Amino acid sequence: MNEISLINLYEKIMNIPKKHTAIQIYNNERMYVEICFDILEFDENSITLEIAESYVTITGFELKFRNYNKKGIEIKGNIHSITFKDK
Repeated sequence: MNEISLINLYEKIMNIPKKHTAIQIYNNERMYVEICFDILEFDENSITLEIAESYVTITGFELKFRNYNKKGIEIKGNIHSITFKDK
């Protein structure tokens, strides 16, 4: 298999829809949500995201997000709760 074929294969694999979302929480100050499809609502006290099989709402104070792309999103602030809702 040559280099171009490997690149094409990698791109196809990366574009396969993901069925699960991984969430990493670091204390109550930072979290990373892998496979985030959309930011539905956002203000400094609440962020609602569309993830693979549900919606997730993060509540807290001084919430901010960064590094939002098709791989995921990072959220920082004083996180108080995380709630899931089925689609």
